[in-house]
Amino acid sequence: MDIKNKLTGEILWSIEQDSLLGASLPEAGLANADLSGMDLSEADLRYADLTGADLSNAKLRNTDLRGAHLCDADLSHADLTGAIAGSDRPSDAATFCNVDLNHSILSYSDFRGVDLNEAQMKDCISQDADFSNANMSRVNLSGSRITHSMLTNTYLRNADLSNCILSGSHLNEANLVHAKLENANLSNDENNHSTILARTHLREAVLNNANLAGSVLRMADFRAANLRNANLSGSLMGGAVLRGANVTDANFSGVNLDTATVVNANFSQAKNVDMPDFKKDWR
Repeated sequence: MDIKNKLTGEILWSIEQDSLLGASLPEAGLANADLSGMDLSEADLRYADLTGADLSNAKLRNTDLRGAHLCDADLSHADLTGAIAGSDRPSDAATFCNVDLNHSILSYSDFRGVDLNEAQMKDCISQDADFSNANMSRVNLSGSRITHSMLTNTYLRNADLSNCILSGSHLNEANLVHAKLENANLSNDENNHSTILARTHLREAVLNNANLAGSVLRMADFRAANLRNANLSGSLMGGAVLRGANVTDANFSGVNLDTATVVNANFSQAKNVDMPDFKKDWR
């Protein structure tokens, strides 16, 4: 790791001891550095250049990463519990494009407005994290557990959320156009907290076998979405748009479709549909 001219002797000694716990490294040049397995908890890495760095298995608990550049970095199996990477100001949010976050822990972290474009995030654990306004286009979150987290207005176009658990999370106004949510669980959590997808964009999204039981889907846009065998029982769908959606074998038990738009959606093979008489000719 060629950073001897950029860091003090004390920090170099810390690196040799596999620890930068609490280190102050704002704007540090750490591109392509080998920091694997290192403890960087509570470190100040604001605006640091960590492009292509190896942070696999590293500890970044409560680490300040605002404004840092981590594109192409390896953070697989890293612990980012409580890490601060996001901000209300886009210029202060970190850049994580094309980063490897597979099997990482992101609970209680702040990723507001962070660029996570094409990030690999398979099998992550994230509880009470905030991804609001983040760019998560083409992110692979398959198999991840993203519970009680904020994804409000998050850009998830073409993202892979198959087999993902999103119980109790807020995805209101998120963009999930063309996203894959096959076998995803978006139902109420164990404490009956609803998953919120109000005004969410789900056009042409794949939701085969998805569990949306009890979720809030008011004004959600499901145009041409694939909801085959999805469980929508008890969900709130006031004002939802199902125009052209595939609802074959989907369960609509307890769902009020009075104000939903169902034009060109074939409900003939859907289950437990209570359709208002005036809409029956719209199937």
